[in-house]
Amino acid sequence: MAVKKKTVVKKKVWVEIVAPKLFYERSIGQSYVSDPRSLIGKNIKVNMMNLTGDPKRQSTNVFLVINSQKENKMGTEFIGLQIVQSSLRRMVRRGKGKIDENVTARTKGGKELLAKLFITTMRLSKSSTMAALRKAAKAAFIQKVSGMTFDTMSKEMLSTRLQKDIKSKISKIYPVSMVEIRYLKLTGKEGPVVQLDAEEQPKVEEKKEELNNAETKTDVKTETIEAGTEEKKEETNAEEKTEENKESKKETKKPAN
Repeated sequence: MAVKKKTVVKKKVWVEIVAPKLFYERSIGQSYVSDPRSLIGKNIKVNMMNLTGDPKRQSTNVFLVINSQKENKMGTEFIGLQIVQSSLRRMVRRGKGKIDENVTARTKGGKELLAKLFITTMRLSKSSTMAALRKAAKAAFIQKVSGMTFDTMSKEMLSTRLQKDIKSKISKIYPVSMVEIRYLKLTGKEGPVVQLDAEEQPKVEEKKEELNNAETKTDVKTETIEAGTEEKKEETNAEEKTEENKESKKETKKPAN
């Protein structure tokens, strides 16, 4: 006889994912998993507006990695950010120069990171001047990052003090209107992305049902309106027929001369 294998069903639980201290440990969302430890090492992409509450930061996405567990709460670590491409297009105006430069640097604690600098100048300039700006910005970024830990560098970057320091240094070569770090991420921190807010999926389905119900209600209303108009048309046609019959009867009653 064949031996039946027992199927073991693992019970899933809701786990809350919390932002790092850099963002005041705010709640990011929840994940429905059977083993919370399986989330450790996975990446999360969150809009900065949800972390800071500032609508002006909605064009920036923050990268986090889950690195710890405390009961049903998962801790995270900041590993980078990225500015949305559409926002960068709005920053560039006609008649201004643009520099897009990739930089690899190492922090004071030995962490290696990849950054992409985005610089705009007051006016268009020669290629030699733009090359000098590119070289100076790269050197200034490496010098600033090498003297700070990654946590300190993250605070300086999020508060835009790092960008302002680089701008003040390279503006001596040529007038610069803006310096932004459009992308930054720790190397070696790539991993699978966690899908958050699984609780919100039923709400979306409920909204779809409400929309469908609203559409059916509108259909019923249109049907009743059409039925009412048809009844009115039939009534008007019946009245016109009765008037025609009355007139024909009057004509028949007239005496012949």
